[in-house]
Formats: sequence, C-alpha cells, structure tokens
Amino acid sequence: DSAYNNMGIVYGSLKKHKEAIAAYQKATVINPKNDTVYYNMGIAYRRLKKHKEAIAAYKKAIDINPENDRAYFNMGNAYDELKQYKEAIAAYQKATVINPKNDTAYYNMGIVYHRLKKHKEAIAAYQKAIDINPKNDAAYYSMGNAYDELKQYKEAITAYQKAIDINPKNETAYYSMGYAYDELKQYKEAIAAYQKAIDIYPGNDYAYNNIGYTYLKMENFEEALDIFNQGLKINKDNIHLHFNLLHTLIITNEYNAGKTQLTRSLKK
Repeated sequence: DSAYNNMGIVYGSLKKHKEAIAAYQKATVINPKNDTVYYNMGIAYRRLKKHKEAIAAYKKAIDINPENDRAYFNMGNAYDELKQYKEAIAAYQKATVINPKNDTAYYNMGIVYHRLKKHKEAIAAYQKAIDINPKNDAAYYSMGNAYDELKQYKEAITAYQKAIDINPKNETAYYSMGYAYDELKQYKEAIAAYQKAIDIYPGNDYAYNNIGYTYLKMENFEEALDIFNQGLKINKDNIHLHFNLLHTLIITNEYNAGKTQLTRSLKK
C-alpha cells in the first residue's frame, strides 16, 4: 500500500488530485487499516472542493486511529467550508484534546466562533492560540476584530498593537486600529493609524476615505478635500470617496463644485 500512497502524494504535488484519489483508493484495498492513506485522500478531496467526501475520508482515518489529530483538524476545516460551524468547532475541539499544542486549531476555532457572532468565545480561543504561540500575529489581529464587534475599542487597540509589534507590516491591523480610535473619538490617533496603513500599502483607497472622513468630523475641511481627492486618484470608482467629497464641498458652500461631483457620482 505504501507504493500507492506515495504515488498519490506525487500526484498531489503535481495538482493531479483525481489521480491521487485513485491511487489512495488502491492503497486502501491492499491495506484497509492505514489511516494515513485515508487522511491523504481527505486532503485530495478538499483540494477538489469536495468537502463532504473529504469529511468521509477523515472519518475513516479517525475510525482506524482515534488519535489522528490532523484528521480532526482538517475535518474542522472542511465543515467550515460547508458552513457547518457547530460541527467544525466540535472537530477542532477534538483536535486540541489530542494535541493541546495545536495553536492553529484554536485560531481556526476562534474564526468559526466569530462567524457565529460568539465573540467572547472567539476571544477565548484566540487567547489559547496565543498562549501556545505568542508570535501568532493573526490571532492578535482577529482578537482585535472580536473586541471591535463587542465595542470594546480600547481592548481592540491593544490587540491590534500586539499584532503590529509582531508584524510591523500588518497593514490591516493599522487600518482596523484607526477605526477603533475613530470610535473613541481619538481622531489624531485614528489618522496616524490610517496613514501607517497607507505607508505600508499606498493603494489602500479606503484608508484615504477614512482619513478624509475623520478630518471632516474634525471640521478640517481643506484637509478632508485634499485627502478625498488623493484617494480618487488611486481609485476613481470608490463611491464612498465621491460622496464624502460631495458632502464636504456642500458643507463648505462650494455648491457648483458639489453639483458637478454629484453628477459624476450618479454616473458611476
């Protein structure tokens, strides 16, 4: 059976997943008790987006070897793809019971809790992932998002900052931090965070929009107009930039310019 299993692995590396599955099936005929073959078959099915078949293969692997934490973990991923979130969480939990050091299982569990809008449970799962791997910047970032959903903006900022400390190029963490500062009406800090996101990725037109809108709330109209126009140079189709520019022009009594902008926006 090892020859067919190895053949399946080679086919998989060549992205010939149907051929890989055929090889794994031949391996199971020779040795029906090889859990690794069923596990590999599950991986091949998942790459073909045949998630139900993948789950069936993972279950076969688990029936043979109930300690196969990788099969439980990947079963969780397949259930997640099928939007069967409760089953996904149960599979991830099984994986962590067998292997308590699997930080990715805790992280993925947090993502699924987030999808279910169970943000407190998501935070607890992310914290478990961080306890295992303190360098998991994705877990800190996602924790920040969960705190944001709970409107606990100070805690969100702390989590985003930790993600940035680990990965200073985390543009989305800066962007989300800007939003949290904005909600706290700490506008200067919000603008600084959005600007950091732009420094990392100059094409982030939404960061330009948010900076402009923050300036608008501060009644710094000239700065707002300038930023909205800069954003439109990056993405002329961003409707938020068009309407916020229009709004600013109207506030500043530049009605003719506002009407022209409105006409352009309505043509989008």
